[in-house]
Amino acid sequence: MPSAIQLNQFYKNYTDVRAAAEVLIANGKKNINRLKRYGIDKGSRLLDFGCGTGVFTQLGGKLWEKYDRYTCDNPDLLKVGIYDCITLWGVLEHVTDPVKTLEEMNCYLRPGGYVVLTTVSVETTIPYRHKPPEHVTFWTEHAINICFKKAGFELLACEPYTMTQKRDVYMGAILRTVPLKLKRKIDFLKLPKMIKNLPTNEIFVVGRKRSRH
Repeated sequence: MPSAIQLNQFYKNYTDVRAAAEVLIANGKKNINRLKRYGIDKGSRLLDFGCGTGVFTQLGGKLWEKYDRYTCDNPDLLKVGIYDCITLWGVLEHVTDPVKTLEEMNCYLRPGGYVVLTTVSVETTIPYRHKPPEHVTFWTEHAINICFKKAGFELLACEPYTMTQKRDVYMGAILRTVPLKLKRKIDFLKLPKMIKNLPTNEIFVVGRKRSRH
């Protein structure tokens, strides 16, 4: 596992071509609709942990807060036992101690509160890439269930995650192993610039804080 010093150096100038602003907005709106299944809306008290640029909370309500230990806009102190929901969009695969991280989230949630996350799965049809120190864990549903139980959560959902992505980014990933001569024959410019409902190598996971931890 990378050390804290290595992680701080890596994320100091971190960028991700897959996370353009328009992509974050499109998927943020879709994720807000997903949260409604569990009674979470813009009137709920929500914390977006590992928020990056904070786009998701900008789409939400006045009670939505953001936190990212690698950015400079964090609140001085996260509040214990008050949040209805904590989201971790593409965060769990980045942390070196996922159980400890989820135990921390448990402390911030009110009784019966939800933790909602996406993370990289080894059980999808889309290949995953081993990318240390960026991605340090890779998940199965069984491993998620064990981790959630240790952290005091009941697992409610673990399902494939679809997203919207820019055409050029998506096709670049799909065609990265295709020989150049063949790649030149593929005309993907007829596709829309933003492609919806794409399968990913991630899963959408929901857990509920158990009454006794």
